[in-house]
Amino acid sequence: ATFRTEEYAVSGEHMPKDVEFVKSLEQDALRRDFTCNSIYYDIDSSQFVDPLGGITDINNKILRACINANYLFKNDAERILRMVRFSCALGFDIDEKTLKAAEQNVFRLKFLSKARARKEINAILLSDLKYPMLNLQFAHLQGVKLLQELGALSYLFPQLSAALEANNKMPNGISVLEYLNLLLHFSTPNTRLAALLSLCGTDGYVKGGKVQKGFSIESAEEAEYQLEKLEYSNETKKVVSSCIKNFELFSFDKLSLAKARQVVLFATSELDELFDFAVAAKSAYILNVATSSKSLANLRLAETQKQNRLFATNINQIKITNEQIKKIKNIDAKQINALKTKLLVLGAKKGRFLSNKENLKLAKKLI
Repeated sequence: ATFRTEEYAVSGEHMPKDVEFVKSLEQDALRRDFTCNSIYYDIDSSQFVDPLGGITDINNKILRACINANYLFKNDAERILRMVRFSCALGFDIDEKTLKAAEQNVFRLKFLSKARARKEINAILLSDLKYPMLNLQFAHLQGVKLLQELGALSYLFPQLSAALEANNKMPNGISVLEYLNLLLHFSTPNTRLAALLSLCGTDGYVKGGKVQKGFSIESAEEAEYQLEKLEYSNETKKVVSSCIKNFELFSFDKLSLAKARQVVLFATSELDELFDFAVAAKSAYILNVATSSKSLANLRLAETQKQNRLFATNINQIKITNEQIKKIKNIDAKQINALKTKLLVLGAKKGRFLSNKENLKLAKKLI
């Protein structure tokens, strides 16, 4: 990049308001974020140029602001998330002044663009995969922990932050925070976002400091809302919501075959995530033991049955006509489709194609 200096608005939204091109490498170094990212290479002399001591900090595994840390984060709040990502992906300790300044400026994350926040969250959750040769297996756990300690979660995922602060006990006796760590530990990369948000509704389902049944539906709704705020794709929201809705059944390993058929009925692209999450949830619930899962077995069997067309998988396959429905009650096309969808679910539950007589009987009851 061309050597330059930059000035930012005070809110910290990652957008310089003034840029001036300069010839000085030393001036350019001062606009960067951390000393490890302020190292240059002179292609004429074949030598490194390191005006801020970045090589020494790399050797000592220290992440340090290249200028006054408070000024650094005040100008650009994304650097707080970059700091977390670099630290956990590289296994670097954060310089004390840099860490303190990040904590003092963490409120500026509310001004950060949704796209940049989303990008950094995703990268932090995959930080253990960035440099495999470092073998930092639990880097993503460290990243989430650091986000919580800085107070960043309250701006990124406020409902999750509230649930973790309450830190109630799960039904198996461990704290919500412990459970989240175990869940993130066992989750595959494609289910970590679901794992992170799977407990964000627990604070609303508490009695006597213990989380009660029903929190997974609340958590799924909260997760969808928070992902919507960060402008995640509809596909991501669907995957996360589908995993979390079944979280309790996966944890207790009580997903019956009948229920599994209902789950896979509308599942398409998220089936791999559902399979992985079923194992992670059970493994976390029985405390740090990776294990097989009856719920997973039922999911796989239900998917096989769906592929073999043992039950109807779309409303056009249901053995009932629109005219027959209208004879029961004259309803519009939208209401007819909604009714057929309910019949579709009931057929999946039974695991077979329902006869015309059965569908008529059920339709009358539903109407």
